[in-house]
Amino acid sequence: MMDRYIAIVRSGEDAPEIEAAIREAGRIPLFEPILKIEPIDVDLPEIEQGEALVFTSGHAIEVFAERSGRRNIPVYTVGRNTADIARQNGFTNIVNAAGTVDDLAEILKIVAKSGEIDLIYLRGEDVSQDLRGILNKNGVNLREFTLYRAILADSLSLALLKAIDQRALEAVMLFSARGALALAELLEQYDRAGRMRTTKALCIGDSVVQSVSVLPFERVLVSSKPDRHGMIELITQLPPLDLRK
Repeated sequence: MMDRYIAIVRSGEDAPEIEAAIREAGRIPLFEPILKIEPIDVDLPEIEQGEALVFTSGHAIEVFAERSGRRNIPVYTVGRNTADIARQNGFTNIVNAAGTVDDLAEILKIVAKSGEIDLIYLRGEDVSQDLRGILNKNGVNLREFTLYRAILADSLSLALLKAIDQRALEAVMLFSARGALALAELLEQYDRAGRMRTTKALCIGDSVVQSVSVLPFERVLVSSKPDRHGMIELITQLPPLDLRK
């Protein structure tokens, strides 16, 4: 039987749970780091009593944790991924919205209206939704600091190109709209876009689907939850391999 690959399109290779799920499904994980995280030199705010941090990105948590030893700060996160990363970096007072930016905004509206906590949003240069704008429309002030930028890759790996050419790339896992758009552009650049007809797209959300709508994927699956747990569920939905081939 020919080896079947699933490409993990994201920044870095820190995805042991996803890798394990892919191997358990009988496929081979193929890491394609489409984005490189570059910290931005910015003065971090002094966190005072009665202030809390807001994160929609695990990268922002990691950059903050590298620059500050403060861990006894209330932290609000958008979902399970960011909550887990906050916990791994030593934060203990974590409120997890367990959903989308809109879900997080609803929680923050309630927190802000209590008048007891001021919110500080630490984020990347590019975001899929404008959390500050959403809250401002509801009369909530959100101080905002940009901690990093994501630099797009300018090439695809030889391993990915080989898997595509051998019709062995069963699926690509897409974790961000920006990363998905970069992949689509690079596939066009390498004249491989048309070969996605035998590949499935596993997308973390609808915004990702829009970013790769130009590609003729065999099938597009969207996670029921916008986190790695939802993406792992998509892996389990793939058809079993035919061991006779």
